[in-house]
Amino acid sequence: MVIAKDELTGLVSAPSNEVSALPAYTIDWANLQWPASITHTIGVTPTENIYGQVYIESVTSEPGATPGLWAQVGFGPDGSDPAGNAAWIWVDAVFNVQSGNNDEFKGNLLPETTGTFDYAYRYSTNGGETWLYADLDGTGNGYSPDQAGNLTVNPSDDITPPLAPTLSLTDWSASSIDLAWTEAEDNVAIYAYDLYRSTDGITFTRIHRELAPSLTYRDETVERGLTYYYYVIAIDTSFNRSQPSNIVSHAAEPKLVSVTFDITVPSFTPGTVYLTRVVNDDGTVGDWNPAGTALTQVSETNWKGTFDILDGTLVEFKFARGSWETVMKGADGNEELGNLSLLVDYGENGTQTFTYTVLNWRDPIVTAFQPADGALIMPAGAELVITWSQAMPENACPLLQTEGGDTIPGTCQYDPATFTHTFTPSIPLTGLQSYTATVSGKVDVGGDMQQVPLVWSFGTRAYIIYLTVIAR
Repeated sequence: MVIAKDELTGLVSAPSNEVSALPAYTIDWANLQWPASITHTIGVTPTENIYGQVYIESVTSEPGATPGLWAQVGFGPDGSDPAGNAAWIWVDAVFNVQSGNNDEFKGNLLPETTGTFDYAYRYSTNGGETWLYADLDGTGNGYSPDQAGNLTVNPSDDITPPLAPTLSLTDWSASSIDLAWTEAEDNVAIYAYDLYRSTDGITFTRIHRELAPSLTYRDETVERGLTYYYYVIAIDTSFNRSQPSNIVSHAAEPKLVSVTFDITVPSFTPGTVYLTRVVNDDGTVGDWNPAGTALTQVSETNWKGTFDILDGTLVEFKFARGSWETVMKGADGNEELGNLSLLVDYGENGTQTFTYTVLNWRDPIVTAFQPADGALIMPAGAELVITWSQAMPENACPLLQTEGGDTIPGTCQYDPATFTHTFTPSIPLTGLQSYTATVSGKVDVGGDMQQVPLVWSFGTRAYIIYLTVIAR
């Protein structure tokens, strides 16, 4: 890292970002040290150790492994040049000993086919960006296949391939596909399973080797939306290969999750409660809509809805009663609430529940009134009492009318503690008459208009006349 310093003030800056690097040395000499030839019987036991040495002036003479010096031993077709040759197979070698001024490495090979091959060493001091190839007589006169080590791989006594396993697709998501297969039968023992993959079902490439006894693999190198085809081959301890298994295929796509929205609402809630997003038949979530997806009423205070939504979907939403004028609010009916959110997760069994309590709605709602609808009351001393879901202005009183539509005058009182209006007629009501009360278009203290008007009727009883009889 770097720190800047002002020479006049002596002030210093904060440290810069940190970077690191290993020195890239120039290799002066290297070789394939020993042995010059190997005879090996094919199997899961590697060849004997193969040694190589490397010299870097004033560097490898220091005790221990040289930092940043990388050595690999590899083998390839007989008589071929290893440089840039994809047919050569390379494995990392490890530091062995300090040999005079040289660093000595050792490694071994595990050939999987019989035949005759060349083997050699290669070295790098820049993380494998470039390599120096080394044969038996060293790098002084360049690399020559004539000076490569000679590897002869003979067959084993076991030449019977294992039986092909049966492959199954066990799970999938948008980012992975899970595979499992049966244990292959073999007359000796199974060493590993090779997985092959294709995107067209025709051209397959090996993507993984799973060592026995494991029988599963998760492919996490998939692209969402693409369909992948797979088969597996069993390999025994003599590298005999089975026939390919059956082919299975699936798209890398999210699964559907059964998501239940379990919503508690105030007991005075009218109408239908909606999730404010459209849930499409394919499990995707559509646009915002205050009447997007209807829930089902379970009880006076409980609404539920279960919908199939794609795993991994991040859903933002609210709850409303069919319009944005009836959207959920805080307890006082005026507090604006942020969007709710849910990350859909398949989990163990593909089900998920979202629970929420709506405390109030945006629009003012009459939660109680008296006299009751259809009631018969005494005409004298009649009063109308309505209770609201939230704070209202003093003039948000009911309208009282006769059966013929005449308005009954009166006085109105408001109790802010209980959100209650009391209307008292200023003239006596007539007996044996029907009256209608209306509460409509009222606006709460937050400026939100009543969306659900209330109209109810009641009747009056006959006046009772008491007569006093004076006896003479």
